[in-house]
Amino acid sequence: MLRRILISLACVLAITSVAATPAFAQYDPNFITVSPPVVPVEGTITVTAGYFKPGSQVEIIIQTPNGPVSLGILTADPNGVVSGNFKLPPSVLTGPHDVSAIGPGKNTPGNITLTLTAGITVVAATPSSVPPTTFSTTGTLPTTGSGDTRPLVAIGVGLAVV
Repeated sequence: MLRRILISLACVLAITSVAATPAFAQYDPNFITVSPPVVPVEGTITVTAGYFKPGSQVEIIIQTPNGPVSLGILTADPNGVVSGNFKLPPSVLTGPHDVSAIGPGKNTPGNITLTLTAGITVVAATPSSVPPTTFSTTGTLPTTGSGDTRPLVAIGVGLAVV
């Protein structure tokens, strides 16, 4: 009887340790941020994007009704991240626009080009009249699996009784 209890307890512990193991990303997720998301005509934006091949050239462009306009070229750092400030040219008029970072992907074979895009809105306003943007640095990651081990304990107790 004691042997059954110990075996059941070992099974419950093994199941709960496997169920509680978190999942981890096995790659660097691609990202792009453009701030501020609302900018005045001829204002300045900051673009940060990754992950590109380290040392590669990454072009930053903005889409306009007349076609894409190059804002400049950045070099990816050793981690594959680019970041820079760009003044919008006068040809970028008010309204929504897409900003893209284009370059070779960090984990892509050959000459596969990675294009990352984020939206901004250009407004006819002075920088002082654009409301400040706030970002939250407090948040939680999504939970995977279940933190409730009561069903597993009940199964273990049930096995121990049998």
